Amino acid sequence: MTTTRIFTAATLLMAGTGAFAQSGATATQTASAKCKLIYPITLTKNTDLNFGTIAVTSGGSGTLVANPIAGTFNPTALGVVPVDIGTQAFAAFTVGGEATYVYTITPQAGDATLTNGAGTMTVSAFTASKATGTIGAGTPGTDTFTVGGTLNVTAAATIYGNYTGTFTVTVAYQ
Repeated sequence: MTTTRIFTAATLLMAGTGAFAQSGATATQTASAKCKLIYPITLTKNTDLNFGTIAVTSGGSGTLVANPIAGTFNPTALGVVPVDIGTQAFAAFTVGGEATYVYTITPQAGDATLTNGAGTMTVSAFTASKATGTIGAGTPGTDTFTVGGTLNVTAAATIYGNYTGTFTVTVAYQ
């Protein structure tokens, strides 16, 4: 009976000391980064957005949609009639930067106000001819795109004259 007690006491003593337990481990790892000097992305305006001359019928209202994807300028109501179609133009831009790099195009999200000193119109729903582009070969390379939008016309608020305003377009490397 004495032998059994000594063996049991020795087993409990070894289990309680944690002589074989490991509390942690450490490893050393290497971090690296590749740094490459690239051309900064640039954006140059080539052509302004021009809805052309429009006629607004008495009491008429509507919109004139400049769709750069379809390449069209379409009125959405009988109250707005394009007259001088030859002057219509999409806003055109050239992007410069590192060859083969992909970039995103973000036209203005909100409305732009056009004024002629006495009256106002708005342009909304700005749309680019593409959402992304790839800069072509060259040092630096280039790519192009166009932007359109929706001209909102209200006969009661429209006063004869030339209307102008500004909007923004942003490009960024993807």
